[in-house]
Amino acid sequence: IICPDGVYLGGFLLLFLLGITVGANKDVMDNLGTIGYEAVLITLAAVSGSIFCAWCVYRFFFSSSDRK
Repeated sequence: IICPDGVYLGGFLLLFLLGITVGANKDVMDNLGTIGYEAVLITLAAVSGSIFCAWCVYRFFFSSSDRK
């Protein structure tokens, strides 16, 4: 493992700098409500699609044929 503490510290630093950059952008802050709704919609669609695909893979590849 290559210095996991440094990786965590680097990740937190990048997230902090991203937050500062986004917070300083007036266009983003003015449209935060609209952006938030779109983000929630995209997230729900992605999670629903992932669950559906995982169910399909389980059903077709891992489900035993005698449990119908």
